[in-house]
Amino acid sequence: WDTAIIHYQQALHLVSAFPEALNNLGQALVNQGRIDEGLEKLAQAVQIKPDYVDALINLGAALKENDQKDEAIRILRRVLDVQPDHINVCYNLGTMLLELGRMDEATACYNQVLERDPNHLLAWNNLGVTHQKQNRLDAAINAFNQVLSLQPDFYQAINNLGVTDFKKGQFREAIEKFLQVETMAPDYPDAYYNEGMV
Repeated sequence: WDTAIIHYQQALHLVSAFPEALNNLGQALVNQGRIDEGLEKLAQAVQIKPDYVDALINLGAALKENDQKDEAIRILRRVLDVQPDHINVCYNLGTMLLELGRMDEATACYNQVLERDPNHLLAWNNLGVTHQKQNRLDAAINAFNQVLSLQPDFYQAINNLGVTDFKKGQFREAIEKFLQVETMAPDYPDAYYNEGMV
């Protein structure tokens, strides 16, 4: 990244209002762990070119990495204002909202993703998690089963079904699912933890 940074800086020395160079420099700095410097350059790129989707996405990712999730959410919503059909941004926004416990908003994001891509495994799985956390257990089961209909060896969904069984008081079924996951993915710690909770 050092060489790339030097070249981007040279380009900016010649043309200071060069959003593409600012974006690339910001991303290179973030990749080097120089988050604050990278955020500054990414913000400058967006200031010069407000609808610059790549810079907005990179800025949102850097803000999340810097544990500024509320600001990252605001930036990702700007991306969706510019490109409402951007599935990856919508999914990532849902994931951040899920992490913050904003389940209704996360659910809306995952539903938007699934409207555009009904085979999006991670969106189905996370939709199930949002339902599970809100004790909408039948809806959670439906979402996890949708994952497994698309990819039967998606062990995270099997684990999540086990958690849902546990929440429903179906302990034997929960243990069976955790044991299945332990066989499929012996290095997946959640299954052992969840089995211990039963």
